[in-house]
Amino acid sequence: MIDAAKRYNEACGQFDARSYCQKLRDTREFGHAFIPMNHAKFLARSVRLYPNKEAVVDENLRYTYKELDQRTNRFANALLNAGMEKYDRIAYLEGNTHELLEGYLTCPKIGTILLPMNIRLGPDDFEYMLNDAIARVLIFDKEFLPVVRKLIERVPVEKYIVTHSDEPVEIGGGVEATPYEVFLNKGSSTPPPVDYLRDIDEADISELFYTSGTTGVLKGVMYTYREIYLHALEVIASWHIQESDRILHTVPLFHTNGWGTPQFLTAMGGTHIMFRRFEPKRWLELVEKERVTKSFMAPTMWGMVVDYVRAHLEEKHDLSSLDWGIAGGAAMSVGLCKDIEEVTGTEAITSYGATETCPVVSQAHVKDAKGRYILPEFDRLSEEELRLLRCRTGYPMVGVEVKIVDKDGTPVKSDATQVGTLYVRANTVMRGYWRKPDKTEELVDDNGWFNIEDMCTLDQYGYMLLVDRAKDIIISGGENIASVEVERCIREHPAVSECVVVGKLDKKWGEIVHAVIVLKQGATATEKEIIGHCRDRLAHFKCPKSVDFVKELPKTATGKILKRTIRDELKRNPKGE
Repeated sequence: MIDAAKRYNEACGQFDARSYCQKLRDTREFGHAFIPMNHAKFLARSVRLYPNKEAVVDENLRYTYKELDQRTNRFANALLNAGMEKYDRIAYLEGNTHELLEGYLTCPKIGTILLPMNIRLGPDDFEYMLNDAIARVLIFDKEFLPVVRKLIERVPVEKYIVTHSDEPVEIGGGVEATPYEVFLNKGSSTPPPVDYLRDIDEADISELFYTSGTTGVLKGVMYTYREIYLHALEVIASWHIQESDRILHTVPLFHTNGWGTPQFLTAMGGTHIMFRRFEPKRWLELVEKERVTKSFMAPTMWGMVVDYVRAHLEEKHDLSSLDWGIAGGAAMSVGLCKDIEEVTGTEAITSYGATETCPVVSQAHVKDAKGRYILPEFDRLSEEELRLLRCRTGYPMVGVEVKIVDKDGTPVKSDATQVGTLYVRANTVMRGYWRKPDKTEELVDDNGWFNIEDMCTLDQYGYMLLVDRAKDIIISGGENIASVEVERCIREHPAVSECVVVGKLDKKWGEIVHAVIVLKQGATATEKEIIGHCRDRLAHFKCPKSVDFVKELPKTATGKILKRTIRDELKRNPKGE
């Protein structure tokens, strides 16, 4: 009889495979089954495959991939010629322009760190970010010159570059800003003398984005090359990104990695359509003119498109090029989803993420790229049931793990009812907060789980539903009330355009539910009517006890409603006077 165990042990005595494999792991070298991840490779691929394909459209400017590569080479060489080095922070005060897109594609070629700043913030915020990051270069649109002049003596910036100006601009203190195109022309169009695959590690910091989250305190979120690279591949797979895609940049490029569009669309050789300032009429014109295939916007922006179309029925726009639209940054109501689909003729879905996750975590597709249902049981669902799924927070992207647990750490039931805290683990979770290791440790545990600080449910299909931010839960008379649930109900009222629900201090109940509403143009509604609408649909303790009607709600640059601002105003002026 053959002694198999003996034969195996004798073979192992002649060759220690375990030690051999460990040595291969520990002596991994460049080029030997290992190429570092750097998203500069995405542009290199598209230049090689599609040199003459249209890469960027920015109003009257159009660049091919070959031209885009040459421009980013010039920029990279000009930065090096000016003394810039690896890890130097290159800050931007710029809207959705080709210049900022070029920054996204230039920095990974030479190892500088991209720092786009939110243009909707104020001088004090810019001062904090530039000082905290110790930015060496500031590239700004000429329209922000008055702001930059206020900062000149308060920040450590060494080099100023101005866009949309043909002449040098005097800032103050004898300092001039060099016109962007003039600066570019100081550099060669040949590849910069940096071997980005050898000289830049995939664990190096590539981008820095400041977020205030729900606290109001600015924190710099660090992305590595590895995180950005993998995020792009995950979005390509999960969002069905194709070479033929022409995507309109409605999401600000200064916001949370521009949802990854600079990388994933460049990787596939698609076309970037720049959109400097959102206006619904202009959105409709650009989708028709440029044959846009996908559009990503906050629900408020989609709502503005719907309202504009219905208020201007005499205008006709061909939107047939759209494959689908994504709503992100806030919850999308079923009513808005239906409105979007009726107006655009394409499917609308929800996507979800956070600055700290690079940012996309999940999406709510119900069909694959060829229009087939992703689960066979979806074929039995009604259109209304499918639309409800598309409005959920969705299921994780490829490569992303999620868990929703109760206060004891036990996973919630898949019943779409039990609420728990959402945790995310992925290669796309941030490296950490810039210069704030203690804050990083608070939210990321030893097993790599990031506490996203959102409260969610999980349904039978594995789709999550964001119930509320943990800090936005209203506690009234000892009952927990999800503000998002109440907001969804109010948005179903035919007169409501936008709304936000917050807790209002109350001596008897601790907090009561308070709604702040923007009505549709020409529509009317009363406090009594809104409360009655909710009482017909929700448990009465969840319904608003008071309602304010306003012309507009405070928002971030991406259209997310600033609840914190509304709560602060209520504390200062509880009677709404």
